[in-house]
Order: sequence, then C-alpha cells, then structure tokens
Amino acid sequence: MLFVELVLLGLAIAGHGVFWVALVNRVHSIGWPQWFIDVLSIVCWVLCLAIPLLAFAAHASGIEAMLPLSDVNGYLLVYLSGCWLMVVAAIIHRIADNRRSDRSSVLLSNHTRKVDVVEVLGHRPVGDFATGLLTRLPGNEVLRIHIQNKALSIPRLDPALDGLTIAHISDLHLSGRIEEAYFREVFRLANEAQADFVAVTGDLFDDERCIDWGIDVLSELEGRYGVYFILGNHDLRVDSRRVRRLLAERGLTDLGGRWQEITARGQSVILAGNELPWFKPAADMQGCPSRDAATSQLRLLLSHAPDQLTWARRFDFDLMLAGHTHGGQIRLPLLGPIVSPSRLGTQYASGTFEREPTVLHVSRGTSSFMPLRWNCPPELAVLELRSARSRR
Repeated sequence: MLFVELVLLGLAIAGHGVFWVALVNRVHSIGWPQWFIDVLSIVCWVLCLAIPLLAFAAHASGIEAMLPLSDVNGYLLVYLSGCWLMVVAAIIHRIADNRRSDRSSVLLSNHTRKVDVVEVLGHRPVGDFATGLLTRLPGNEVLRIHIQNKALSIPRLDPALDGLTIAHISDLHLSGRIEEAYFREVFRLANEAQADFVAVTGDLFDDERCIDWGIDVLSELEGRYGVYFILGNHDLRVDSRRVRRLLAERGLTDLGGRWQEITARGQSVILAGNELPWFKPAADMQGCPSRDAATSQLRLLLSHAPDQLTWARRFDFDLMLAGHTHGGQIRLPLLGPIVSPSRLGTQYASGTFEREPTVLHVSRGTSSFMPLRWNCPPELAVLELRSARSRR
C-alpha cells in the first residue's frame, strides 16, 4: 500500500510540474511586454516550487488538522486528480509526437560538424565571472556549436532552383554574457558555407550596450542573394527601430512585416517576414504575385516563432524558417525538451517538419540569454533545397 501511495505521490508531483512548465511555455508565446512576461514566468516558477513545499509543511506541522477536513480533502483531491490527468496527457502527447510522420519525410540528409569555439579561439569568450562558471559546468554545450548541413525536399521547388542554399541563424541574444569573439567565429563558419541566402530569424539583442559591436558582426554575414533578418520578442528590450535602421544601413534586408520579390537563377523568389505577436503586422500577402500552374515561384517565410505555421500555410509558403524555442536548451533522455516557449509546447521545439504545403525548419538557436545547454547544442543550419521533380 505504501508503494502505491508513493507512486501516486510521485505522479502527482510530476503532473504538477508538467502543468506549470506548460503554463510558462504558453506565457512566452503571448505578445505582452517582455517585462510582464518575465514577471509572470518568475511567478509561475515560484508557485511550481512553493506549492509542494507548502503542502508538505502544512501536513508536517499539523496545520491541515486545524482546517475543515472535508474542504481540505476535497480541494486536494481535485488538484491531485488534475495532476494525474496532466501526466496521462503528457505521456499520450509524447507517444504521439514520437510517432508523427511529418518529421523526417522532407529531411533527405543531415550531416553535422561539431566545433568547440573555446578550442578554436584558445580562450573562453565570456563576459563575466558567473557566465564563465556556468560554461564550465559538466556537459554544458553552450560554446560547442553544431554546423548542420541539411538537405530538404521542397515538393514544388522548380528544378532550376535545385541545390539552392540558405544559412539559417537564429537567437543570438547579444547581451555581453557571451563575447563578440564567439559570434565572429560562428559567422565566419556561416560565410564559409557560401550560401545563396542568409536568414536571421530574430532575438538579436538583449542589451543596448551590445548594439554597436553586434551590428558590426552581423554586417560581416554574406549571401549570394542577400542577408535577410527579422526581430523577435527579446529585441523589444532594446531600441528596435535603431537596430532595424543600422542593419539596413549596413546592407542587410529587413523583412519585418513586409515581403519582397527577387530573382534567383532566373526564377521568382518571394521572401516575407512575420514577427507576430510581438511586432505587428505580419507581411500583407494580399498584393503578392499569385501562384499558378505557369509560375515557378518559391515562397520563403522568416518567422521568429514556429507558432505562425498556420499563417504560413494559409499564404501558401513553401518553406518557413523559425527559432525562439532554443530546442528546449535542455533535453532529457527519453523525455526530450521540457521548456519550449510556444503555445504549441514542445511540438515544434526544433528540427524539420512538413505540414502541407509548408516545410518548417526550427533552429535550436546560435546562442541563448541563459548560458546553459545540455543535450541541445547551439546550431548553425545550412539548408540545401532539393526539388522533388529533379530527383524523379
């Protein structure tokens, strides 16, 4: 009997954690002021830790015996039942997620090169003592970037664009915690790929003091057909208008809330940006050239959050690039990511997915505001687009 009670207690604690983590994930998908989101997140984490501790303290001290027993038992049973249901729902969701067919159908190949930036530089590029300590924790991969060369099958891609490459960079979080040298090395690796396009999908800055050197580093990025960027929720912490202006002055193209048509290899490419819900509006696609049987048009969307996948599908995008989730930053064995700031939870935490007609690539991010990563290293993705028609 004691064993059963311990199991039920353990499941209740697990369900309690699932509930509050899920709430934090969804809070970070709302377009409220960042300071308010931060406060709500702290409140959620405090309650997540405090409720079990208070319940245990009340039981140990006998306080609950001073209250109407029927009320205590009734409220407790309702909460415990909810916690147990959360565990069941989480297990069902995880099983369904592992069996989903949209993960690998478009990913033709994935070759990874691991780069320890500390070894390359010969020193640890950290801006303060605390960050230095955190980066030295066993297993912390925050300074070990993975260069992911992925070939993606894009069903409607014209054969003339077969082999087109995109360097996907996301979530720099320039705050001074990770120094300039790290990002210069990462961007050197990006330029080494000689990509046709470079796409930067938001959360560039966390601190005004990093803008000047950050602009210099970002301006070193090179793409045959240009370097394109949007902003994310953390860019609300700085003067975002200044960031847009300075980057545009250095030759990068701002796609925030707009679209444009360019020509690549003689073919039409529509590039658009969606920074919802933090920067409004999204690109107005009503005036975009329509696609018909005679049009070999590629539609590419830069979105900070994967939550905008429904929007991308509605406007017939072939490929959507996103970040924001950092892949969870910590991925547990069997369970995978737990914290993923999205209204979709961990469903699109990182990787490649297909929801017709759109292929979605979610980056784990190039860096992070909190310099902690376990089993989830930072990522620089080089995507090679392959035409289904050219492979027949």
